[in-house]
Amino acid sequence: MVLSQNLIDIIEKNYSKMVMMIPPREILIDLRGLHILSDDEVDELKDDCRNDKERAYRLIKTLKSREDEDFYQFCRLLQEQQVKAVQLLGQSLYHQAVSVPQYTSTNEQDNSLPPIFGNQKLWTNASSILHHVPEIPARRYIQRHEIITAITNQLLLINQDGGHIFVYGKPGSGKTIAVSQSIRHLLEIDQYFGKNGVYWIKI
Repeated sequence: MVLSQNLIDIIEKNYSKMVMMIPPREILIDLRGLHILSDDEVDELKDDCRNDKERAYRLIKTLKSREDEDFYQFCRLLQEQQVKAVQLLGQSLYHQAVSVPQYTSTNEQDNSLPPIFGNQKLWTNASSILHHVPEIPARRYIQRHEIITAITNQLLLINQDGGHIFVYGKPGSGKTIAVSQSIRHLLEIDQYFGKNGVYWIKI
């Protein structure tokens, strides 16, 4: 058993988002119930990993050895989670997966997909949406799942209903990078903020 190459390519394109957003401990039992994971694999992921990032890494590695239908079920399981950002990730992965007949592993743009999905040209359009939002140096990229998830969920609520959020912390603790990364993460998942854009203002 092994995923088709097209689905493996989709995983590789979305790898950093999957490692950051997948909630392994919340879905392990469901994956066992769907017969995607065995009892031993669930126990190993629960007990032998140091953190959720490592669990997500091992889970992704295991998924690559499963059948295509298992990947579709995994995507649907993500869509059923309570965290909105995880739901969106599941929707994005599933949309790409079911679009496989039109999908190619080259860098050519597939017009059958929404522009945001798997499009490496995304950031050429981001400048029209993100106004003065700070860049994220690769060496300072934040992988703290719970922080990005919390900010992302609040940004989703603001995008839908309006409002404000207050992010606080000690100087140099990473507030600017965390908010900037959350904004860009939503832009990668779907075309959020496309109507009005995001304006970053220093006070």
